[in-house]
Formats: sequence, structure tokens, C-alpha cells
Amino acid sequence: MTFNELKSQLTTALGAANADSRLTNRYFYSLAQKHIGWLLKQESDKMLLFSSDGIWQSLDCVDVIEVPKVDPCCRYQGPSCTIRRTKDKLPEIYEDALGVMVRSVNSIDSSKSLRLIKFTEWERKQKNPDSKYDKESYFFFKDGYFYFPNISWKLVSITAYFKDDISHINYCSADDSSKCVDYFNQPVRVPHYLEGRVVDACLKELLETVARVQEDSQPDKNTLNRH
Repeated sequence: MTFNELKSQLTTALGAANADSRLTNRYFYSLAQKHIGWLLKQESDKMLLFSSDGIWQSLDCVDVIEVPKVDPCCRYQGPSCTIRRTKDKLPEIYEDALGVMVRSVNSIDSSKSLRLIKFTEWERKQKNPDSKYDKESYFFFKDGYFYFPNISWKLVSITAYFKDDISHINYCSADDSSKCVDYFNQPVRVPHYLEGRVVDACLKELLETVARVQEDSQPDKNTLNRH
């Protein structure tokens, strides 16, 4: 199901006569993403998504750079900052109660992997003198970037639950494919068994919104009776 197909189902159920001209594509997209995010959090809390096929997408050859000293994440004891991060902001990723939904972050030859950690947890580790014995390699998410403490990699491979289709992006190609994409013709990125629940949730809010607008537009009978 694409976003266009979702919009068509909603406007048909709503009724063409009640379809408000203010219900733009942007509105339908925002409405769908709101309810998709809520439903996915529920499913993820039940541990039902990690093994699902078709929802995870990979970005290969993602550039990693050293963090500038002025970056607020560069807070380390010692003479220098050794943290790196993705060069560019990542496409939006769905989140659950634990943070961004990431399946794996690996070196590009897949020989090494990193473990997701919250930024606040990483800060606590820096204050713990015993953390110097921790040999695990971590990454954390902040402000649209992945940060990588104490690795020297220049590229990473990321598999995550991205909000939109990213098949047009290929960082490994010399031809950067930052093309104009019609996201409204892209698939709604939920497991098939959740599609009906997305439609129902969106329709419920739409009906409530339209009813509220119609009620607000009715003349105040008390005001009319005073004339």
C-alpha cells in the first residue's frame, strides 16, 4: 500500500462530499506517520518487529568524519576528542521506547559490529573510572547523526527501520543519487498485518477532525435568537 492508496481509502471512507480541501497530501502523510509511529512502538515493545522481513533497509558506505572540537558531543577526558560521527544527517528512523530502531551498524566488510547506547548512558560511562576496561564498541544517536566513540573507521554500514524508502540512495556509488523522489508514491512502510490498523486509526482521527470543523462552522443558535 502506497501513501496515495492510503489517502484514496481514507477519502473514499470519509466521503467525497465531506473531503475538506485543506486535507492536503502533506496532511495525509503527517497523519499516517503519526499513527504508524505509535503502532510501531506498540509492536516493538512486544518484540514483534526485529525478525520481520521487508521493514529493514540498509545504507552502505556511509561516510564517517571526526567530530569538530566544538561539537557538544565531544566531551571526553584526555588531551583530544576521539569521537567520530556520520558526515551527513541520516534519513529519518522510526523510534520505540529504547530509541531509534536499528538492527545493526557494522564495518563495511561486516567483520565488526557496534552496539547502540543512549547518549546519557555514554556520558555516565565517561565518569566511571572502570569504563576503561570496557572493550565493547558503541555508537549513539543524537540530532540526526550516529556518533562513534573510539573507532577509526571512515565508512559504516547501517541497517535500520527508516521511515521512507531509501532504495534510491547509494552511498557506495560515485554518482550520489540524491534525486527528487515522490514519497507519496512510495510504500507505507509497515508490516502487512498492520496496514488495516493504520487505515482505521487515521480514519478515526479524520472523522473526529471533520466533525469538529463542521460543528465549529455552525451558527451559534443563541446568537441568532438574540436578533
